[in-house]
Amino acid sequence: MWLQKQLRNCLFWHQPEAISMSDRVIVLSQRPATVKSIYEIDFEMENRTPLNCRENPKFSRYFNLMWRELEKYDKAANKDEEKKYIWR
Repeated sequence: MWLQKQLRNCLFWHQPEAISMSDRVIVLSQRPATVKSIYEIDFEMENRTPLNCRENPKFSRYFNLMWRELEKYDKAANKDEEKKYIWR
């Protein structure tokens, strides 16, 4: 669909879809959202389909890189939340 219509922008909530269907993935922080990082996605293939991308060795590298980053931000956000509930 996106190849036929040449979509310019699309929002994904899940990493696998974002990686396999995008040229760029932007990771946002929790509210208020700020841009944490931008990943340029390049599978270097002619027949680029979501399934072909998922079978490409680069897919797991992109996925693991982004997942580690999201975990880092999630841990930092949880520490900030815990500070709010400490009684003094």
